[in-house]
Amino acid sequence: MNVAKHSSDSLRTLLVMVACESVAFLFSLAAALLADSLTLWTNCLRIGLDLPASFFALYVTHRILRGQKGNFDYGLGKWENLSALINVPMMLVGLSILAFRSVLEFQNPRPITGTGLGFLVLVVFGAINLLLWRRFHRLNQAAPTPVIHSQLVLYRNASAASLLSLFALSGVWIAGPHRAAAYFDLFGAAILSALIIHGMTIIVRQSLSALLDEAVEESIQSRIAGVLGKFDDDYVHLHNLRSRHSGNRVFIEVFLEFDPVIYSGELVKRSARIKGQVEKVISNAEVWVIPTDSKNS
Repeated sequence: MNVAKHSSDSLRTLLVMVACESVAFLFSLAAALLADSLTLWTNCLRIGLDLPASFFALYVTHRILRGQKGNFDYGLGKWENLSALINVPMMLVGLSILAFRSVLEFQNPRPITGTGLGFLVLVVFGAINLLLWRRFHRLNQAAPTPVIHSQLVLYRNASAASLLSLFALSGVWIAGPHRAAAYFDLFGAAILSALIIHGMTIIVRQSLSALLDEAVEESIQSRIAGVLGKFDDDYVHLHNLRSRHSGNRVFIEVFLEFDPVIYSGELVKRSARIKGQVEKVISNAEVWVIPTDSKNS
């Protein structure tokens, strides 16, 4: 997929996402107030806490689409990782509130009524969550970025949360005015908490690895090694290989020792040949072949 077209598609999808989440939050809040259900309150908190991160993801994607680099030639892509990571403290806030409310609910179980609006909200926006999950899945397959991947995780969990919430509310409805309804409600909230923790763990691991300039994964390093092996007659020795991620871009520095008797024009030709082949086998890569020798290695 063309990079510019993919970025435009991502921006449009994020705009739709923010609009849907804003409406979903208002209706979820109304449903939670009406039923005072812990499961519905958890869904409301999840959506409300995701909204600021979604707006930030939209801002970052818009800025990257405009090509605003200049002072941040390497670091602009890391805004994507920050955008993904900003979800984490919000998830922690939601979990803390949920834990406190769950303890109170467990100690004093009560019947829950007025869940009709909640059912309707979960069905409608659960279907929207599934559509957005599929959309982000396609965008992530075409050209993965931290923002798109974090939204993919978010909507995968949101889709599961909607289905599990419907299951929990079904138990509440079956229990009717009995106190057992509260335990179905607690069960739904507990499952949602597990989903939030799972998504939070994935986001922290992947975002921090990029922000701390962790080397690219072994599969990419193997492809680099394959290219260097193919052109091993062009250089004398590989002294070092450095790599890092910035957003969906990969920066690679290859330190090679060349035969000192070759002309500078031949050195440039060989370096360009290796650089071009590495960039061909690795998407969104920027490669520098840096001539060096044993004294400077």
